[in-house]
Amino acid sequence: MNIEQWDEYIAVKQAMDDLVKDLEISRPMKEMVQHACINGGKLIRPIILLLTTDLCGGDYKKSINAAVAIEMIHSASLIHDDVLDEGTLRRGAPSMYRQFGCSSAILCGDFLISKAIELISPYDSRAVRDFGRAGMH
Repeated sequence: MNIEQWDEYIAVKQAMDDLVKDLEISRPMKEMVQHACINGGKLIRPIILLLTTDLCGGDYKKSINAAVAIEMIHSASLIHDDVLDEGTLRRGAPSMYRQFGCSSAILCGDFLISKAIELISPYDSRAVRDFGRAGMH
């Protein structure tokens, strides 16, 4: 069985697809977010979060937003990394930097970070604080 058949992978992928589809943002930004979030990531980090939730006796469905937020932060870090090192290829496709330009790539990375903060905000303050700290390392 490959990872794309796991319930957790399917749940994160669906949540990300739904979130991107429902975003009320400009068409160019939506294209960039789709490029960043739906383009071939393995979703390892959010899957680890959901599996950990299960292992600790929780319902992983309650952690979906946190899982999506983790993937958005990861995607933002990759976008910003490609800007810094002028990377042209990411996940087998043109990088955000290459396809949309430096300014747009930075803007998209910043948008993903902001959206991740919005997604994590309903959790208790300790979870939000820990999420913020993790993003700085």
